Amino acid sequence: MRLTTPLRVAVTCAVLALGATACGSGKDAAKPAAAPAPVSASASAPTSASSAPSAAASAPAASAPAAAAGPDLSKLTGDQVMKQMVDTMKMVNALKIDMSADGPDTGTVAIKLAVDTRGQCSGTASFTERGSAEIVRSGDTMWIKPDAAFLKSLGGPHGAAASQQFVGHWLSGPKSDDVFSGLSDFCDLNQMTAAMAEDGDKYTKGATTTLNGRPALQLHVVSTDGSSSDLWIAAQGRPVVLQSVSSDQSKVTFSDIDVPLTVQLPDPANVVTTEKFKAVISA
Repeated sequence: MRLTTPLRVAVTCAVLALGATACGSGKDAAKPAAAPAPVSASASAPTSASSAPSAAASAPAASAPAAAAGPDLSKLTGDQVMKQMVDTMKMVNALKIDMSADGPDTGTVAIKLAVDTRGQCSGTASFTERGSAEIVRSGDTMWIKPDAAFLKSLGGPHGAAASQQFVGHWLSGPKSDDVFSGLSDFCDLNQMTAAMAEDGDKYTKGATTTLNGRPALQLHVVSTDGSSSDLWIAAQGRPVVLQSVSSDQSKVTFSDIDVPLTVQLPDPANVVTTEKFKAVISA
């Protein structure tokens, strides 16, 4: 299950995009279309996470839909459990992710995003070596609000000038803009769930434990590229994934499954186009 790796690559690409670094999400497949969720969850500050399952981070919201009856995972093989989880996640219309990872160029990355199947996204990303930014996507348009450190990183040799001129503003452009390279794909739940399984991956069931009061089955995954991860899958109700921890200790926690997402668009008076930003840093 390659979740933490493509997410980490995506946000690193977003930081390096203006330096002409070629990046991609690593996944081109799209998931089947799902019924659109009502647009309604606002951004919150990024939080750090440990390598062990985090109960607090995966707490279901009070407004989450009631859990439906699910399969008895104890009677299924590892492959069958994985298929049940992937099939279930393909039917999810909205969720929140809370990710932590370490990168050679970015330092510790902390991302908290609410995403849905309609291309809506709202959240934050922070990098110990690069600064932080608020993130919003609605359909084909994205906005980021970088802090001074992030603007300096994006601006390269002209970073100081870019930081002085654009700090406090949102940068806006089409989701395909290279400023948002990689990151826009992971503001779309369809893209995210497309990365959840690969032919040839090996799945081994572990013990059932409790994650924030919810029974959760551990599933060890060894991917065809040699990487490995551990998943915790809800053992009662729908078999949604609650958490993924990779062998490099990158972690993604999932919460607010199918809670409608609210996206607040930035004030147009406080928005600068990415074209204007790029003109300044390339002058």
